[in-house]
Amino acid sequence: TDGTVAVNGVNLYYQRSGTSGLPLVCIPGSMGTAETDFGPQLASLSDEMQVVSFDPRGYGKSRPPRRMFPLDFYQQDADDAAALMKALGHEEYGVVGWSDGAISAVMLAASQQAAARKLVIFGGNGYFSQADVDAFESLRDVEATWSKRMKATHKPVYGDDLQPMWSS
Repeated sequence: TDGTVAVNGVNLYYQRSGTSGLPLVCIPGSMGTAETDFGPQLASLSDEMQVVSFDPRGYGKSRPPRRMFPLDFYQQDADDAAALMKALGHEEYGVVGWSDGAISAVMLAASQQAAARKLVIFGGNGYFSQADVDAFESLRDVEATWSKRMKATHKPVYGDDLQPMWSS
């Protein structure tokens, strides 16, 4: 199933599959959506547990508003994920985070210790070095530097907004 729920002043689009076991919230990475980052998990884990993923504010079907990047955007995504799970009636759940979502997942687990029963993260950063900043900057031009697969994943979601969003 999918739907939209109002949390923390925004409408978040979510996808949910499965009905039993400890619910699992999956937090996408940079520019990711429930479908692009967790489509296989939504499909294959639903026999074992309820899997929930969402499009973070300003991404995918959780637009408008346009994605903004305040200094606390990782915590904002963590707070949105916790509010989403509460709105869906889940007091306890597991948390999975990928890339930027991994950073938010750690923040969610730290701030919601009673609710976040398990944590799995992959592809996240504990800190950013100058080499990381240089790597990000080298990929600033979507057309010139992104792989065909990355463009094929994100262009259908963002269209002409892809380059401006990535640049921000």
